[in-house]
Amino acid sequence: MARHAFTSEYLASQVAGSCRIEGIRVSARQEQTICDVIDGKADSKAMRRKLVAQFQANNKAMVAVG
Repeated sequence: MARHAFTSEYLASQVAGSCRIEGIRVSARQEQTICDVIDGKADSKAMRRKLVAQFQANNKAMVAVG
């Protein structure tokens, strides 16, 4: 039985497809980011920290206004 090596593009498309099945929109740019994480070109932990900081800042701004 032959073993197939999955490319990062294939894996990213599978992740994006699973998200889409659940109703989550995944843009081509987001799919490329997934591919970059798989390839090790992007640091997922740093990306998560950046997003958390961004949402915390937005939440603080909303509380200050409200």
